[in-house]
Amino acid sequence: MNKEPLPFMGTHVANFAQNKRVGLELLFSSAQETHGLTEVSKESFLNDQLQIARWMILHFVEPLRDQQRMPEPWRDVPEWRVQIMERPDHAELASFEEALGQMHNEAQALEGELWNPENEDARTFLLRLANQIMECVRYTNRRLAAIKVCARLSDLGKDPDPVEFEAEMMTVGPKLALEMVERCSMGMGMNGIMVVGYLGIKNSRPALRIFAGHLLLFVRELLADEAVKRGYTGPTRDDKA
Repeated sequence: MNKEPLPFMGTHVANFAQNKRVGLELLFSSAQETHGLTEVSKESFLNDQLQIARWMILHFVEPLRDQQRMPEPWRDVPEWRVQIMERPDHAELASFEEALGQMHNEAQALEGELWNPENEDARTFLLRLANQIMECVRYTNRRLAAIKVCARLSDLGKDPDPVEFEAEMMTVGPKLALEMVERCSMGMGMNGIMVVGYLGIKNSRPALRIFAGHLLLFVRELLADEAVKRGYTGPTRDDKA
């Protein structure tokens, strides 16, 4: 599996994560209602929040201090493959829940030592958590890219110019574009990709989509007090709720 970061991941979140005025506020914010792409917008915002949490962890831990390698995550996440109307797999959900339980137990075992830079067990745990977040982000970014390109293709009209259509498809890269052609065209060609692809992928609910939300709640809990100690503007009681 290709573990290289995708080009559209955006490093703006690194700036948000280190901004002591808005970092925690964004991490604890709720997604707003948006016209048309409401669910996609919420999922995209969740992905940004996970990235903010990851950058905040790395900023606090300073992994480059000793060139420490990133430990393997609790749960390896395969690259997302184009799925139409996907539903959560119970075995996969159970696996994610088990991984989340392990994270909780390890964090509790560290107690007051979690953010001690001299505690190697704590550093390993936090770097492992940052890597777990990245696994989720890569998966979701690829899925969101497919949804967003289908939405943009719909703007081209019922009979799009094939050259313009192909150029738009290629913005997600040849590998993902080919998967979408194979899985979404449904014998309808370009129209199938626009309609079947958009609705089918958008309405899918893979197990990782559920896990990502639980992971965000977990990292919020770990980061809030430590970030305030480091000078960040703290979340309100309503935000934490």
